Amino acid sequence: MGYGDEIMALGRAEVIYTILGKPVAVYGVSGNPRHNVVWENHPAIDSTSPFHIVDGPSARPYMFRWDHDPGPVSVWNPKYRARAGKIKLTPQEQAEALCLVPQKPFAIVEPIVRHGSSKNKDWGFARWTEVISNFPIPVYQFDMDGDTKILPGVTSIISPSYRIAAGVVAHASLVMTVDGGMHHMAASMDTPAVVVFGGFADPQITGYPYQKNFYIPDLPESPCGRYDICEHCKKAMSMISPEDVKQAALDVLDKEGTNGC
Repeated sequence: MGYGDEIMALGRAEVIYTILGKPVAVYGVSGNPRHNVVWENHPAIDSTSPFHIVDGPSARPYMFRWDHDPGPVSVWNPKYRARAGKIKLTPQEQAEALCLVPQKPFAIVEPIVRHGSSKNKDWGFARWTEVISNFPIPVYQFDMDGDTKILPGVTSIISPSYRIAAGVVAHASLVMTVDGGMHHMAASMDTPAVVVFGGFADPQITGYPYQKNFYIPDLPESPCGRYDICEHCKKAMSMISPEDVKQAALDVLDKEGTNGC
């Protein structure tokens, strides 16, 4: 839970803005308006608006509730469908991002499950290493804090903020990532993505149909929503092969005409 949640909240606000022609405020469970850097410079959200939606920690519309079994479990709302709001960068942010953009074409990989997310989203560095081995275009990975573990053979991009990173992603040919903030960022910036979901969450709920999603729906517990390490999720991740993920990525590059040839 983090920036990806706020991109989905922004998507909800955009729908209302399109219908009403007026911005909305986003409230948390406290009954007060919230702010997030993802929403900055966007006309759809204004904390002073008389119209509001509730979307925040402990009040996410893609979840019915939290359970414990014995650890935390997300109980999903199967009717929810994610919409990625568009991050609106300022001209200064666009210029800062452009300074970090590598020579095109290039791809972004995000193998890391960030703090606060379920470790059951982790597909493993070894599998991602197989995917990016001998990749036809250069592959980069964000280092957001100067201390990020970087995949072998990948060049790091040190970004000062999530918003600047979004500006870089807008120029990428492809994003390859675990389920999380990066797949929402790719959707927000209209960049094609290949996303490894496994069995924790269902991409029909928190994913996007125009991305290539690897999800294992046939296991009885999918999507389990568990935050404690889960044998079901380990099995689901083992059923997703690096060869299939790499081929999906290559198919995207072929479709986009950026296969490095």
